[in-house]
Amino acid sequence: MRLSNPENGLRCAIVLAIAVLTSIALRPSGGFVFSQEPSRTITVEGVVKPATIKAAAKGQPGIAESQAETMAVFAADGRQIPIADDEGGRMFYLDPAMRGREVRLKLIEKGQGRPAEIIQAEARHEGRWRVPQYYCDVCTIAVRYPQVCLCCQGPMEFRYKPER
Repeated sequence: MRLSNPENGLRCAIVLAIAVLTSIALRPSGGFVFSQEPSRTITVEGVVKPATIKAAAKGQPGIAESQAETMAVFAADGRQIPIADDEGGRMFYLDPAMRGREVRLKLIEKGQGRPAEIIQAEARHEGRWRVPQYYCDVCTIAVRYPQVCLCCQGPMEFRYKPER
């Protein structure tokens, strides 16, 4: 089959269209799958600790199966929002010292029991909201969760981001 022939291009387009329409028709809902609840950005104050709703978040993307517990923020209004084990929430999974502290989290809440993604985390320290970070004094690199330094492979220490 030569692609320079316009008739062959038309055949390829028709085959592709049939494949797409067939895959849509074979879905149980008979159409495109959209989330019932759109994600939304919220700010929540509360305490992060192991969740009591592990079953709801188990097997969801973003939750590490190797983790014994799922972390959740227990909001002041009584809600319990599971937290994803990703770049933003990993500090709560890896550093037990970060659990039980009063925090203010900016989240992307996805609904349907799926874990929320943390965009920004702040902890109350000496009466003020401060940004926690892990810092390498040698390389002057700061990261969001405990790990070895990406540059010198040395230890990184917990601190609050300096205020300006």
